[in-house]
Amino acid sequence: MLQIGTWLVWIPAAFWLSSQGENGWAIFVTVTGVIINILDNVIKPLLIGRGAGSPIWIIFIGVTGGVLTMGIIGIFVGPLVMAIGYSIVESWLRGQEERPKM
Repeated sequence: MLQIGTWLVWIPAAFWLSSQGENGWAIFVTVTGVIINILDNVIKPLLIGRGAGSPIWIIFIGVTGGVLTMGIIGIFVGPLVMAIGYSIVESWLRGQEERPKM
């Protein structure tokens, strides 16, 4: 959920490689890092936008709760469980509104 990006890793690595005289590898790491950052900034919003239609706070609670309860696998399982639960409750509430009142 924190939008730090990969630059936190590849920029210091490229500087270190350059200071060690490995200019070819420094250029390779820089170009690869820029490409990954561009793809990350394009693909991530597309994938999140095509999600289950859940609000971002549901996903945030799912990630946080999943990590706290299940560890690293909770990053994936937590939001999935929350999105499924949200969809079930939402469809149940929609069904309650459509039911004729006696």
